[in-house]
Amino acid sequence: MATIRKRKNKWEVQIRVRGCKNICKTFLYRKHAFKWARETEIKVEKGIYQELRELHLIKFKDLVNRYLIEISPKKKSYPKEKYTIGQLLRDPIVNLSITALTTYKLIEYRNRRLKKISAPTVNREISLISSVLTKAQELWSVNLSNNPARNLKRLKENKSRSKRLTSLEFIQLLNACNQSKCIWLKPLFSLAVETGMRRGELLSLTRDMINLNKRIIFLKDTKNGSARTVPLSEKAIHEIKSLPISFNRKIFPISVSSFRFYWKQAKNKANISDFRFHDCRHEAISRFFEKGLSIPEVALISGHKDVRMLFRYTHLKAEDILRKL
Repeated sequence: MATIRKRKNKWEVQIRVRGCKNICKTFLYRKHAFKWARETEIKVEKGIYQELRELHLIKFKDLVNRYLIEISPKKKSYPKEKYTIGQLLRDPIVNLSITALTTYKLIEYRNRRLKKISAPTVNREISLISSVLTKAQELWSVNLSNNPARNLKRLKENKSRSKRLTSLEFIQLLNACNQSKCIWLKPLFSLAVETGMRRGELLSLTRDMINLNKRIIFLKDTKNGSARTVPLSEKAIHEIKSLPISFNRKIFPISVSSFRFYWKQAKNKANISDFRFHDCRHEAISRFFEKGLSIPEVALISGHKDVRMLFRYTHLKAEDILRKL
């Protein structure tokens, strides 16, 4: 139980804890003393009380490193998150104690990062910081009074990309891929546009995932965690059949870094700058709708659980809609 008494125009609170040293604190006002006493007693009863001076000793960097070792490797996004954590660890904010990690300090961090990276990337970094602090509270007995990153307002992001290739741009990029020293580049580009598959899904494809008789690809491990079956068009079948068989049964035995190099080279040759490989997925899904496929059919191919997300990818051309009017 807490003992509260007035001494020399101040209010002194003393909480006795069996088997531990007493907890003491002094306040100027009586109501603040009673409020702190109630809150602290509840924490002591729940076994979550932690003295402020103990929290002062914990550096934010220690929590980030522990998160990198214990939490991140269990995620599908581990490679990307590992890179983001690496960037975070280079910033002076990680040298703060967790009691000094205030909303104001996070705003300073956000402003610094905005000079180097985009708003969506900054938002992801703030969300990562929030996740680190949440795990520290839930799993590592770090009893923070609040999570300063959770309530920090996220930056406004630009509208989703709506880049689509014109017929001429598509031919130019296809020819550039075909002329590349990397023999896998052109079929990778073609399959991306024909199937709407992500880069990671394409690069992880193996022969046993493809059934040419049924004209399907079965993906066990996808971004949203659910398996899905992707139907193959005649063009997609032709591309797969034309590929040489690699020793490791991979359809595309090429690393991500090599792919990035040759993809950038092909775009430069085609004189196309504002087009990312992920935009092939936008292009593919838009083409599915232009062919007359329904929303459930497209969702089955793309793997979207929330069909509303499809509107981010569906950028129909006005001239194609006019033909139906």
